[in-house]
Amino acid sequence: MIGAGLAGMAAAARLAKARHRVTLLEARDRLGGAWAARELDETVVDAAPPIFSFPAPWRDLFRKSGRALEAEFARSGDELVDAEPTRHVFADGSSFVLPIGRGDQDAAISERFGRPVADRWRDLVDGLGDVWQALRPLGIEAELRSREQLTRPVKKALLHRQSVADLARRMDHPQLSAVITDLAYAAGSVPERTPAFCAVQLYLDRTFGRWTAGSGTTLISSLQQRLALRKVDVRTGTRATGIGPDGRTVSTEDGPLTVDAVVATCDPEQLYRDLLPDTVAGTERRLLRRLPGALRPTVTLDWAEPHPTDEAVPGTATPADPTSPDSTIGPESPAGPAHPTASDAPTETVWHRSTGGPLIEYTRPAAGRTVLIRHDYADAEPDRSAGVGWNGFRHWLDRPPASSEPAGLFIAGPSSRGGPAPSMQVLSGALAAYGCQHLIAPDRPLEPR
Repeated sequence: MIGAGLAGMAAAARLAKARHRVTLLEARDRLGGAWAARELDETVVDAAPPIFSFPAPWRDLFRKSGRALEAEFARSGDELVDAEPTRHVFADGSSFVLPIGRGDQDAAISERFGRPVADRWRDLVDGLGDVWQALRPLGIEAELRSREQLTRPVKKALLHRQSVADLARRMDHPQLSAVITDLAYAAGSVPERTPAFCAVQLYLDRTFGRWTAGSGTTLISSLQQRLALRKVDVRTGTRATGIGPDGRTVSTEDGPLTVDAVVATCDPEQLYRDLLPDTVAGTERRLLRRLPGALRPTVTLDWAEPHPTDEAVPGTATPADPTSPDSTIGPESPAGPAHPTASDAPTETVWHRSTGGPLIEYTRPAAGRTVLIRHDYADAEPDRSAGVGWNGFRHWLDRPPASSEPAGLFIAGPSSRGGPAPSMQVLSGALAAYGCQHLIAPDRPLEPR
């Protein structure tokens, strides 16, 4: 395993449970990748979103590698619980909290914006359910290998002629269109280049809910304990420097390793430029040139005192009082106190700007205080070290495949064809593990039957 982010740790846990000897190489001094723990005034925190949707991949990972997720949390005193809905603040200063459930969303939007708007929103998100069913076998639960899988009916179901920006225009509502538009930035690209199917996140949130375990560190720590239980050979501070042309050798700063298979979860630029020989990497390098680098937000960590949300975010008006009826929607979705307190559960606020990308703020308790995590896309630029972004539907297959050349190399991570969402990274690790198992022990498949 090259890289100890979500995908690398997920693949390692599955393969170790299947009785393989697994070595996990990580250049940094800690595991977790972008979710890795760091210190803020001598308190261990992380910059990962403390709230996520679609928990099924996490549950499946823990169940298939040992003790179930809930049982693992029970041992550590943690718990996976429903998270608060997201609060949205718009460029005109208005705000609302969008409920999670279908019925709650419909009632709340109807009350706030009127029945026609609620009908359009309900129909749009319902339609994304069909998109989700079409997506599942295409790089999420099974490999997307070739364009032959993208038949005419499949492409139609995936809204292949539309971008996220097109969906937002179809919604035709200043606030709710902004909610749709700004999904693209977290997916790594601008709305005009991001395929419409990436808006399936709205359906996943509504259908499977939003969840929190308190912090990203909680999940990473549980995964780290699982790797230790499965006796994965974790080598932090060890950088991979090359992969052999047959995919069966890995060079490191400490010497070569002979392996049966390699799972690479590093960014594609590093993989194809620095690790693989020219004779193997040429085709993928050409495909990567068709894709922009992923948008990298400015990520900051701070304590919430003295309440930085007192002032408007640049590009937005001063927000309305979030506790007033005019600035929230839904009988069960008050925005709560205007500022976070140390006893609050994790929260998410998205500040939608009139131009450019959003500011996404998370808060969570830590050491009796409240950590403020900011992912700011105001000046985000494409950065290949952050992975690859989207460049429309037609370039979907230019993203790295799960099974690659040479035959012993498998690829997972945020640049995979399933996309960069945390749960999708976990699933990409599963696909890489399935591929390894087929290569090494084809009589013992890991896929669900």
